[in-house]
Amino acid sequence: INGQNIKYVVNALSEAFDYVLLDCPAGIEAGFHRAVAAASEAIVVTTPHISAIRDAGKVLSILDTYEIAPIGLVVNRARGDLMLNMEMPDICDIRELLGREVTGVIPEDDIVSASTSAGRLVPEYSAAADAYGLFAKNVIEGTRLIYDCTARYRGVFGRMRRGLRKIT
Repeated sequence: INGQNIKYVVNALSEAFDYVLLDCPAGIEAGFHRAVAAASEAIVVTTPHISAIRDAGKVLSILDTYEIAPIGLVVNRARGDLMLNMEMPDICDIRELLGREVTGVIPEDDIVSASTSAGRLVPEYSAAADAYGLFAKNVIEGTRLIYDCTARYRGVFGRMRRGLRKIT
């Protein structure tokens, strides 16, 4: 399969759908370039770990050489407790390191793991569902609503939650 084949499939699907999402393989090998050749926009997903942020920076640099815009940035598996304890880069740090605005933040949420392991949908009441909703609104409507994964770990009760997370 080459980039032209993928572009043909994407063009055929775009006649029936508003959005066609391509999940690129990790890294910047041939599979990545094939998928990017068929894309008109890109969303780079990273986790708040230094090695992943560096990899995202490389991907963003390569995407800049393609005629793709806008390029969104999503921080996945964000841990608000670790960000507030300065054990993990926070969203501002990631934005500064990559020089891009963040389009979405998806928190680490045990409900997601439990639901997918059981073959069920993620419940609408979960933090991840709220974050995905904000991210989808940003993509569709062009808003800049970012889920605050640190909110539940601020204040007196938040400090207690952070302390309990360290113990467990």
